[in-house]
Amino acid sequence: PASIFAADAKLWSLRCIRGLKKVDELESTCSRILNDKTSGSPGLLQAAGASLAEIQLKKNEKDKTKWRDILMICLQSIAQGPPAGKDEAEDYVLALMVGAKCYVLISNDAEKAEAKEEYKNRAIAYYKEVQRGFSKSSLAEAATKELVALGAEAPKDAPPKDSKGPK
Repeated sequence: PASIFAADAKLWSLRCIRGLKKVDELESTCSRILNDKTSGSPGLLQAAGASLAEIQLKKNEKDKTKWRDILMICLQSIAQGPPAGKDEAEDYVLALMVGAKCYVLISNDAEKAEAKEEYKNRAIAYYKEVQRGFSKSSLAEAATKELVALGAEAPKDAPPKDSKGPK
């Protein structure tokens, strides 16, 4: 733990566990990292937060009482900021995508029109950040699909909005 490489080693271990889809082990590892106030680097905290939020959203997508708690985990992860190298942004992008999904769920459940619109706009902003800032990410295509579903972007094969169609 005293090694200057300890946080990096934990980060890559966490990513390996995520890659192997060992959900229970990943969830307990992420919780342990986030509960340890001395656990280290912003990258490690971001990875743990993004992964934990994704797991919890999959488990609790139908439980609206959990959405805001999951969103808070995403926001803490996003607050670590994007990494210096865009090719190292997988955890940041994951946090944006899960956060956007939480905002969509909260928007759909909101009673007031203003709240619906506000949460929807926040989701759109996150999806656009993924789409534009991390276009080489494996999640950029998913972000584009979500933007189309939210009506924020026309499908690529659709005619322009002001088009009257074929003459």
